[in-house]
Order: sequence, then structure tokens, then C-alpha cells
Amino acid sequence: MNQDQTDTIGMTGLLYLMETFDAIDESVVECWAGYCRYSDGRCETFDRRQAIRMFRAQRRAREGCLTGTLSFEPTASLLSLQQLLESQQADISVTQFWLTNRLWELCMSHGLLLESSDHAELRFDFAYHVANDLVRVCNAFSPSSLEVHGVGLIEKVYDITTSLVKAMGSSSQMTLESSFTILDPLVDRSVDPGLTVQALLRRLSQIIFEFRGGDHEYVSKIAMALSNIPGYNSSTQGSHMRGSTG
Repeated sequence: MNQDQTDTIGMTGLLYLMETFDAIDESVVECWAGYCRYSDGRCETFDRRQAIRMFRAQRRAREGCLTGTLSFEPTASLLSLQQLLESQQADISVTQFWLTNRLWELCMSHGLLLESSDHAELRFDFAYHVANDLVRVCNAFSPSSLEVHGVGLIEKVYDITTSLVKAMGSSSQMTLESSFTILDPLVDRSVDPGLTVQALLRRLSQIIFEFRGGDHEYVSKIAMALSNIPGYNSSTQGSHMRGSTG
């Protein structure tokens, strides 16, 4: 790889990360930090309309990375996400799903989630879809492409996993045996029903356990979170991990 190509790949990755974070409206940063401005018991900044707008901005950012376009420079000719280094793809993809998850968490803390909503992002089961998408991309990456980014990356995986646990605890319709048909608009195709919630939790915990040989604090944290789920069967986790090639 010559220097010009190396520079192009590096710069493109940075531009995609900028696009991803630019999709977060600065007006909700205080809400994100837990310092909302309330009026009549409601947050003045973050509401249902703001949430949908930001979810759509995040989706456009992901679409742009996959197609090689930027919202602030639509005529630029860029490499697509798949043309970048695997380590860059891992960083950008996990970060995008994590930011989407953080928006969902903000919706939960603001009481915007429903069992059934016209907007998929405002349902409890949206946490399942984010987690399933995360697992799908992590399965495509080598462990080293994830580990090179340090423990901060596995913290994002942990956050997405615990959000799925919260969703199941808050929803009257989600159980460990629930699974949902995935419709991925980014590739314009429907796929078979995804993993059950329990299988998805096992795969997520496997990613956490195997990251850098489990030499980090999130191994014990996720083990504790999963141990508090009624009916969750972790007894097969070891054999599941040994038998996986993902």
C-alpha cells in the first residue's frame, strides 16, 4: 500500500467518524450527561420529535459510510466503508451502533418508549435490533481488529448488551425466547428471524469474555448483569463459546 493510498484510507475513516458524531445534536448533550432543563415535569430539549430526527440522522450517516458519501460534502468521491481497513470498519461500525443505542437509552430515560409505536426506534424491542446488528458486524471482524481499539470498544459492546437486558425488563412482551424478524433497510433485504434474546445475550457476552482474553473489568460486570435475569441459563456459556467460530 503506497503512502497516498494509506493517507486516503486514514482520512476517509476520520471523515466517517466525524459524520457519525455530527449526527448528534449538541442541544441534547446536557440531557446525555443527566442535566435536563425541565418545565412542567418535562424536558424542554429532548422529545419524541427530536429523537426521531436524530435517529434518522444516524441512519443517514451509516448509509453514507456504506455508499461513500458525506452529508457535508455530497459530491466528494470517497472510499466506501468496506474499502477501509478492517480495524477502521470495526471502530466506525461499533461506534455507530453505540451512538444509536445511546439515543435509545435517552428515549428510555425520558419516557418516550412504547411497546408498540409507528417508529421502530421508540419501541422497547429496538434494543434487540441494535444488538443483533452489532453481533452481525462483529462476526465479520477478526478479534484483533476489535482489540486494537482498546477496552473502550468493549465498553460499547457492554452498553448495548445491558440495554437489551433493560429492554427485556421493561417490556411485557419481550422474553428470553423472543426473536424478531430483521428488516435491514441499509441492504434493502429482509432476513430470517434473528437469534432469540437469550442466544443474542450469549453471543454478546462471548464477545466480551473473549476480548483480550477476558483481561478487563467488563467480564465481571456482564456476568453480574446476566446473573440477575430470571431464567437466564448461563450454564452452557462455556461450551457455546468453545463451539463458536464467529
